Amino acid sequence: MSTKPTIPNAASLPLPREWFRFLSELLAYVAALEDRIAKLEA
Repeated sequence: MSTKPTIPNAASLPLPREWFRFLSELLAYVAALEDRIAKLEA
């Protein structure tokens, strides 16, 4: 068993490219959700 803590450090985090893709998809989802809400309120 590894004695390292389960909390990841910066070296074991995903690549910045993967984080960028995740964040861009999340922003696109939020934007689409806000657009749907705006249409419902109109």
